[in-house]
Amino acid sequence: MRSFVSRSLVGLALTLAGTQSALAVVVFNYGFEQGPAGASIASLVDTGPNGLNGTTTALTYSNNVAPAGGSFSANTSGDFNFARVGDNALMHVQSFSLSLLFNPTGNHFGTNDNGGALVIKKNAESGGLINSFGLFHNDATGKVYGQISFGASGEQITSADSFRSGWHSATLSLTRDFSGSTDKLELFVDGSLQASAQGTWGPIFYAGNDLVIGAANYLADPVGPFRRNFNGLIDQVTLTDGPVDPVAIPTPGSYALMLTGLMLLGSAVRRRKQPAA
Repeated sequence: MRSFVSRSLVGLALTLAGTQSALAVVVFNYGFEQGPAGASIASLVDTGPNGLNGTTTALTYSNNVAPAGGSFSANTSGDFNFARVGDNALMHVQSFSLSLLFNPTGNHFGTNDNGGALVIKKNAESGGLINSFGLFHNDATGKVYGQISFGASGEQITSADSFRSGWHSATLSLTRDFSGSTDKLELFVDGSLQASAQGTWGPIFYAGNDLVIGAANYLADPVGPFRRNFNGLIDQVTLTDGPVDPVAIPTPGSYALMLTGLMLLGSAVRRRKQPAA
């Protein structure tokens, strides 16, 4: 039975991955599954294959979770509640899917058009286009934003619909040369395509700054008006090193199954790449 289930999940992952990204695997996954509810999250644990662990500030576990989202989530409510992971070259992907589950529970902190940062990989501490990649939620409008940066230029796309209290899934996906020459950036929320942009773009610009979950601008501007701090719950923060098939972006209820399939697929790919003894 276990073998049948594993084969089924690997098949699901291959279906999700699409033709250009059939071998896309998980770079990191933060599922916040240690618990118990109300306990302090002592450290950020990567349950993906690379062990990209991090630190936390004032985060606690919550048993408010999306269907199939696991047993616990991270409570990021408050003005200085976030997680941070040091820079690692494995994060420097040039095509990807960045996904997470989020539940807004109050007004975000700081003043910025993008609202609260759900998850970002920073390339700079100030100025425009400071995030190599990122997902934001604006509590005033309910809109979700996706962002990538090429250094002096970048792309930001905004959801057509508004998403307020309750659990939602969000995925930002970058496909290179999807039609032979054109790149495509897509934003999905709750399984629906919300925004997209196309162009012939250079490489995403990366620098040695941190990945931050639940907040932004914490080094250059820890208490000023331009911080972008999300107030709510976050779960299952996942980066893959290739895009996910747009028709199969998960809803909150199917997210865990998709992730399990990708994790099993990644394990199979790594075993296949190992040299023979």
